[in-house]
Amino acid sequence: MKKKFFVTISIAVVMLMIVTAYAVNPPAASASDYYCTMTLEELEVMFAAGRYWNHVGLSSWDITTTTAYPCTSTHQHGKCGNSGSCGCNSYKGLCAQCMGFAYSLQYLAFNGFDGYPVAKENHNYSDAMSKLKAGDVIRYYNNGVLHSIFVTKVEGDTITFMDCNGTGSGCIIRHGETITKTGLKKNFVYVTHAPCELVSNAAKRVNLYETAVVTSKIALRVRQYPSINAASIGTLNPGAAVKVCHYPITDSSGNTWRRLLDGSGWVSSSYLQITGGRYLASGNYKIQCANGKYLSYASTPQNGRNIVSFDDLSGTSQANLQVWNFQPLAYFADSGAMVYRISPAANTKFSLDSDQKNNTILQLWEVQDSNAQKWIVEVRPDGSLQILNAGTRLALDVMDASNANNAEIITYTPHTESNQKFYLVAL
Repeated sequence: MKKKFFVTISIAVVMLMIVTAYAVNPPAASASDYYCTMTLEELEVMFAAGRYWNHVGLSSWDITTTTAYPCTSTHQHGKCGNSGSCGCNSYKGLCAQCMGFAYSLQYLAFNGFDGYPVAKENHNYSDAMSKLKAGDVIRYYNNGVLHSIFVTKVEGDTITFMDCNGTGSGCIIRHGETITKTGLKKNFVYVTHAPCELVSNAAKRVNLYETAVVTSKIALRVRQYPSINAASIGTLNPGAAVKVCHYPITDSSGNTWRRLLDGSGWVSSSYLQITGGRYLASGNYKIQCANGKYLSYASTPQNGRNIVSFDDLSGTSQANLQVWNFQPLAYFADSGAMVYRISPAANTKFSLDSDQKNNTILQLWEVQDSNAQKWIVEVRPDGSLQILNAGTRLALDVMDASNANNAEIITYTPHTESNQKFYLVAL
């Protein structure tokens, strides 16, 4: 790929001036410190097996509430719709029992992702099973009764899940239950796909973070979960400077919460003043496409090497071909966005390089001070990331929304489809 200093000269000059004027490093944070989405292990602690997803005997509750007591016939949601006023918990007053529980898990796991709308249901069995992943919600007939489950693992034909009320016993919570895709086929109703795959503690998916100052007049409580009913596990002094995950989560009472970047707990957004933001720590990451594949390159980095999507190479001798180094270059104070160079971690003398034109293939090229190699990472409402060229604002795009290995990555006009949605996994 020839260098393109003559392309869109006016834009390049302006952008270079902005980069020079606001060149700063983000507040120190390690890529390995991110805890911005909930993991499977955290959900299993929050909703312990053997407890009941209800608020029997409690005057205050939300979707994270569990008790040691089963629902009885006087607590069934059918007596009061889906409001939760009968003792069963409810997801936003829309659904209760097994369905409410499954969508509550999805909501908490993915930073407030709302999977309940009918428009998100996939009723095509073959398509739903081919796309099935941890974090999805399945609706099916269980012994003739409609039931919903939250998928925690997919391995071959076997689906592992969490649920409540799966035995009809007072909304009891279960972990590690299994069903097969084959056995599900005749009883299948639909799948609500999560925006990305549920991760474990060993694979933390990254969000951007912001700096903030505590504005409360007294010590601000740090909660174990994003809920006023969650246990207080610490405090922050008034005026304390903190780093919080960029994407807030809203509880069932309308309160918004931010997770502390180090994963130590949640604090109320009402008592935070954001002072700087949308940072991504410098360090190494894997760039995951929404289809589950990863940005990759073939063999040794060199000029003109095309970037493609490929299956996960973790644990193989080629794993380094999917590891990328993000180096902060500048901060756009007007928009709150940080500019990065994205290089192969194996050789940072090369960088992702755009031809500065629409619908052109992304390649590697030797590092130069060119807008072709400067990138902005933005958060979408569903928690996914969009990666944009700082000069043209064209977005990384899996060509033709292909799910095949070696599908080429291009720069393209930004849109909201899944082939421009990416996730960063901290290493």
